Amino acid sequence: MISSRLKKPLIIVVIVALLAAGAAVYFYMNRVTEKAEDVLKQYVNSLNERDFKAMYVLLTDESKAKISEEDFIAKNQKIYEGIEAADLGIEIKNIDERSESTELTYQMSMDTLAGIHIFSNKAVFTMNDEKAFRLVWTPEIIYPSLTAEDKIRVSIVSGIRGRILDRNGIVLADNGIASSVGLVPGKLSVNTKEADLANLSQILDVSVESIQKKLSASYVKEDSFVAIKMIAKKDYDRTEKLLEIPGVLITDTKARVYPYAEKTAHLTGYI
Repeated sequence: MISSRLKKPLIIVVIVALLAAGAAVYFYMNRVTEKAEDVLKQYVNSLNERDFKAMYVLLTDESKAKISEEDFIAKNQKIYEGIEAADLGIEIKNIDERSESTELTYQMSMDTLAGIHIFSNKAVFTMNDEKAFRLVWTPEIIYPSLTAEDKIRVSIVSGIRGRILDRNGIVLADNGIASSVGLVPGKLSVNTKEADLANLSQILDVSVESIQKKLSASYVKEDSFVAIKMIAKKDYDRTEKLLEIPGVLITDTKARVYPYAEKTAHLTGYI
């Protein structure tokens, strides 16, 4: 038999053990199984695999109430496949843990049709009844400031060639206007055609054969403008002589201008 003096300490030990066991069970039942950043990485991994259904599963119930699975898949698929996004990756920059949610600030990178694109973004996660973090989804998850009505597309804009200057600021190569000298076949004189082509050949320093080859191209019609050679816009002497030839037409066009021509050719060539 247990003496009365031993009963009290034994009861206290049992109570402490039960409390500890209860705390352990409570902790196990209420523990968070994943971190918010793990869920975000899972979301991006699914995006790389084009598994839009798996992405949708990671949304909060409130987010799912605002966009159906069908619309979610269609929107994401159209945007990411439209810009040919690949190799998406994220780098977590900041974690703001709050009582009811966690906000992640991250940097996303992706390879697109227009090259590698990097931008900063934020994502908010809340815990559901199963103590799992779920993403509060809005179109801004795709791209900052994106609304439900917005669309994303890739456009490639060619850069303007830069000016080349010497150390004193003198222009060696620039973007300017040149004169494109050409012929309109239907305007050529029937009676003096051969003599006119020979004259044009001499003024432009091109062969008659090369002129005739351009005039005989399959796309050329009677009213077509067939470009023969580019000359400097300020070459007034040649311009006056050229305009005396029937069928010659001179138009202005954007061109790369080399003020010193062959004098600086070794400096302004291709690199």
